Amino acid sequence: MVGKVTSQEEHLRNNRIAAGKDDLDATSSPRPAQDYAEGLPQASSLSSRPLAGKRIGIIRETTGAGVAAGVSDAFARAARHLESLGADVDEVWLPELYLPFCPFHTRPQTS
Repeated sequence: MVGKVTSQEEHLRNNRIAAGKDDLDATSSPRPAQDYAEGLPQASSLSSRPLAGKRIGIIRETTGAGVAAGVSDAFARAARHLESLGADVDEVWLPELYLPFCPFHTRPQTS
């Protein structure tokens, strides 16, 4: 999706559109997309720390060397915001990103 997401509802709708089986993506899920908005509480019913007890990992390789300063700054601001909502935000490392053959970088062959 390209452009600015203006509401939670729009974001969830876009996720549903992008989810599910994609014949051109070997890593896509064969399951049908779910309704991500189903069962979510209304924002007015949340406490001031609605993410208390939740753990969120920021992938180290998306914020370090070689990443544009603006991107790193945006990640840092987002992490601080998530922490202010009660989340435990930690840096994580994905060693699979360093494998010479990574399944996330492949596409199925077409005939």
